[in-house]
Amino acid sequence: MLNKEQDIFNVLFEAVSEGVIVVDDQQKIVSINSSIEKMFGYEKDELVHEKLNILIPKNYHAGHGDHFKSFLNKKEKRQMGKGRHLYGARKNGDIFPLEAGLNPFKIYGKTFIMALIIDVSERKKAEEELIHWANIFNESLNEIYIIDADTLKFINANQGAQKNIGYNLSELKNMTPVDIMAEKLGAKLAKILNPLREGKKKRVVFEDMHERKNGTKYPVEVHLQLSSLHTKVVLVAITIDITVRKKAEQELTHWANIFNESLNEIYIFNSDTYKFINVNLGAQKNIGYDLTELKSLTPLDIKPDYTEAQFR
Repeated sequence: MLNKEQDIFNVLFEAVSEGVIVVDDQQKIVSINSSIEKMFGYEKDELVHEKLNILIPKNYHAGHGDHFKSFLNKKEKRQMGKGRHLYGARKNGDIFPLEAGLNPFKIYGKTFIMALIIDVSERKKAEEELIHWANIFNESLNEIYIIDADTLKFINANQGAQKNIGYNLSELKNMTPVDIMAEKLGAKLAKILNPLREGKKKRVVFEDMHERKNGTKYPVEVHLQLSSLHTKVVLVAITIDITVRKKAEQELTHWANIFNESLNEIYIFNSDTYKFINVNLGAQKNIGYDLTELKSLTPLDIKPDYTEAQFR
């Protein structure tokens, strides 16, 4: 009887690409296909007549018996482990994630369960990587916008963008970048996009002013490049709020102006070598040396009454 069963099973099993395991109502393995051999690393004769637990990690053995009995009583097809993570144990001890579809059937008056097994290691790895990048996307403090390259409508925006600009994702999906550009200059955006669309540049970086939902404006640095999303060409805009940088630049410019516009002489020199590093225009005009000449001099060269010891 068993030989007839195996002949039937073998013909059916090798016709599918998934791993196939058939067990009886006592969880004893009756037959497997070659995909299971490759997946778990066992030869067929190492598994046939063995308990199914041989393919299940030891920490899952205790609960598996109850799940099996429950399924056997209901006798209906279902996806095994729906809502739970399932794992298999290879011969070499490796544990890997899998999916299993369970199909009860009767043959020669006996009840069997056929399990279709799929190794989802690569899929899980890809899912974890997607989750990782999704977290980076949403947790970034910079504004990140995904824009349809044809319509220029926003497709997605991370939490940082929504928080800073003041619009939620539903609102942004009805808008374009022009709507958040403080000057609302569509022609300016078209000019920026042309090098990307024509393939002359892979990325463009520019500064702009954005306008929040509440009307306040702030300076940004935008890094813009073309990418693909499924079959759609999209623009990825990583936008950095440069308010603090601009304020610092303005402050530096302010002090630089004071430095250069002062009628007093201002000298900056190295405290070790005494070589001049910078000298304002008032000093250069009054002393008669330009900055290039002064950088090769020290205060001693313009203070003849002092010796080095006295100056120190």
